[in-house]
Order: sequence, then C-alpha cells, then structure tokens
Amino acid sequence: MGRYHKGEMSRKGILEKARKILNEQGLGIGVELIAKELGLSRGRITHFFPTKDSILVGIMRDYEHRLGELLHHFDWNQGSLFDQHFSVLNIVLDLQYEYRCAHSFIAVIGKNQPEMLEHIEASFFNRVDGIHMRIKMMVEAKLLEASILEKDELDVFIFQYTTLLTSWVISQDIYYGQKTYSKMKPVYIKGAMQLFLPFLTKRGNKEFLLAAAGFNRKSTDHTAKKK
Repeated sequence: MGRYHKGEMSRKGILEKARKILNEQGLGIGVELIAKELGLSRGRITHFFPTKDSILVGIMRDYEHRLGELLHHFDWNQGSLFDQHFSVLNIVLDLQYEYRCAHSFIAVIGKNQPEMLEHIEASFFNRVDGIHMRIKMMVEAKLLEASILEKDELDVFIFQYTTLLTSWVISQDIYYGQKTYSKMKPVYIKGAMQLFLPFLTKRGNKEFLLAAAGFNRKSTDHTAKKK
C-alpha cells in the first residue's frame, strides 16, 4: 500500500467510517451525528468535507476508483465468457453493497450538482463501453446472435442491464429488507444474466447453462458454509 500524508490518511479514515455509518443508518443523518459517531469534532469533519453531500461525493469517487481497480485486476481468462460474467458480477455486487450509501445518493442527486452529474455520466458511458466490448466478444465467439448489436436491441439490453445492476441496491432496502443481502444476491445476478437468454445461439445456450449451473453450485455451497 502506498504512503500518504497524515492529512490524507485522516481524510480516508473519515470516508471509510462515514461510509459504514451511512450504510447502516441511511442518508437522513447529518454531519453532526456522523461526527458524534466517529468521536470527532464537527470542525474536524468539515475541514475535509464541508457538507454531508461532499462526504457522499468522496465515498462515490472512492467506489469508482475501487471498481476500476477490481475490473482491471480481474482474471478475465477463467472459464468460459459466461463463467467470467457470473464471476465478475459476483464480486462487483459485493463492492456495490459495501458502498450502498453512494448508490442511494446517486438516486436522489439533483441538477444543482452539475459537476457530480458530469462525473456520473462519464463513468456510466465508460462502463457501457466495457459492456459493449464484452457483448461483441460473445457474438464473435458465436455465443450470442449478432442481432444483439443492432442499435435498438443493444440500447434496450444496456438499459435493462445497467438498471438492474444499480437499482438492486435500493430494492434490497425497500422491498427485501427482511431478507439478507447474501440470500438475495444470487437472484440479482441471475436476473441480470438472464437478459442474455433471448440472444443465445445453440452453442451459447449450452455454455450459458453450464455457467449457470456452476454459479448455482457455488452459491449453494457458500450459503451452506454460512449456516
């Protein structure tokens, strides 16, 4: 791990602890309560983050950085292309859950924060480029029909895919609060992966079913170990 100045370490420590507090208590709490929970003065917090929104912006930027690192270091050579997709979603969702307060913040961000909106938009289109590249690889590997790359089909697919993989965090709190994240996680992943079903070739269907079966086994084993 790199070395940081003392002030930067303090800033990073505040972000990490504030993220955990906001995850558990929601976005309704203010800077005063965050400071109290951290055992710090309000001035110590506002020295780095003048407002609660600025704390959340910092948390979101940290999430984007960690997501980029995760995708960069992920082993894209493991198993089939569908195996890879199941595996990467498995760890991406864990990261999203770790930063769930940031995703809730994105859902309520207003137009009075143009800088943040611009950052979110740029990040979104960067992720879309990556999704598009993976879909093209699946088409070239004869796993998906080329029709998925037609503009209308691709626009709908990406809308559904990205919506599922961001809104699940909010749905978890609102609709599935009585069920644990670990219980619902396979549902969210399979929900996103099943968007490929209408476009599978015969070969793609075979590989998809094998990858899905492998994912189900791992999910079942993981759940059994936690009991």
